[in-house]
Amino acid sequence: MAYTRFTGIINNDNQDQLAYNTVTAVTNEATLDRLNGKVVSSVANLAAGAVNTLTLNNSLVKATSEVQASVAYEGDGLPLLLSVTPKDGEIIFKVTNIDDTDALESAF
Repeated sequence: MAYTRFTGIINNDNQDQLAYNTVTAVTNEATLDRLNGKVVSSVANLAAGAVNTLTLNNSLVKATSEVQASVAYEGDGLPLLLSVTPKDGEIIFKVTNIDDTDALESAF
């Protein structure tokens, strides 16, 4: 399964927010109010050299939050996580396909 995974380091004592969930983005946007989880992109065929921006809405995130993220993908193309930008209430992920010729074959 192709996915984007994030872990937000946020000071919060609510144990329910530690539960791991998976969401699928719709039109490059998803909502997940948890400290960690998996986000599946809404883009299934990112062209060679193209950049995709995915917004994750998360009420626990602050602009000062530390976020760890990675991209997992199997198939043609080669996605690279360019940046992860936390803002109050959201995280912005930018992913590019660094393959010279092949588009991605599925969501990442």
